[in-house]
Amino acid sequence: MKQFHINKPFIVMALNIIDTHNQCVHSERKVLKDAIGSNPHKMLGSYKGVEETSYITFYPTDETKFNHAISKAKHIGRLYSQESILVVDQYRNAKLVYCNCGGKTESLGKWIECNEATAKLKDAWSYFPLKDKYYICR
Repeated sequence: MKQFHINKPFIVMALNIIDTHNQCVHSERKVLKDAIGSNPHKMLGSYKGVEETSYITFYPTDETKFNHAISKAKHIGRLYSQESILVVDQYRNAKLVYCNCGGKTESLGKWIECNEATAKLKDAWSYFPLKDKYYICR
């Protein structure tokens, strides 16, 4: 099982690339890797009570590089009609960064591990299959 990058900042985002036949048009993972330049890992999550596939991408702790990655992720989010991306720093401070609202952000507290039952009580949670762990922001 792969090691979770405890001290690395990361971005979690969904793309939901589908056509009119509800089939995947592009490889979401490839779109993210090509655009952001890092290797995304598939996750399952819920945002506003809707379950969806999302991707987590880890970055070095270099603030300039991470901010550049956030800008790229916001651009991709806008292209694929995503409201926001989840950004978590190396200290596990979590915030939503809105893709279409200039620099608008919303602090969510800390990214914490929890059990499945606790996660599913929330309308926003993430499940990372590589670690078989659930996470919420609180």
